Amino acid sequence: MEYAGLFEALVHAEPDSQAGHRAYGSVMISNVRREMLVAAAEAYFAYFPHTELEKETSSVLKMHEKFVARRNDIAHGIVQVYEYRFRMPVGKKKSYCLFPAYTTTKAVELWGSNNLPFHPKYAYTSGAIREFATKFEALKIPVTALASRIKKREKQLSKGQST
Repeated sequence: MEYAGLFEALVHAEPDSQAGHRAYGSVMISNVRREMLVAAAEAYFAYFPHTELEKETSSVLKMHEKFVARRNDIAHGIVQVYEYRFRMPVGKKKSYCLFPAYTTTKAVELWGSNNLPFHPKYAYTSGAIREFATKFEALKIPVTALASRIKKREKQLSKGQST
């Protein structure tokens, strides 16, 4: 949502129109969304140069690239009993993990070392997901702050004030 707000700020969408959020949200592939942000930032700073904001935008977009893979793991993963994907030691209590779907070819090997047909490249516990949630939550702050500064600057520019 915060990146949708940044996109909205970069394309000068009216905040109450939801146009920026709707356009950003209509694209389901995260790397395409990132490219939309890059293109919008490029156009914005070509027309409204501001070195500090441009550097900040670049930094926020790098964070997007860094965290998007984990976001996708969580959004597209499936919860299963651990032993469905790995052989459980005898006497171990049944537990659950978030695994990649069998159809996620980049995250699943065929016939891995466990002698099962689909070997996952990750298995996230609830603790691991909680850690990701904390990092995602912290990411909101710089993205929201940047979008607010761009919108504030936009208002100043429209009133003829320099920034």
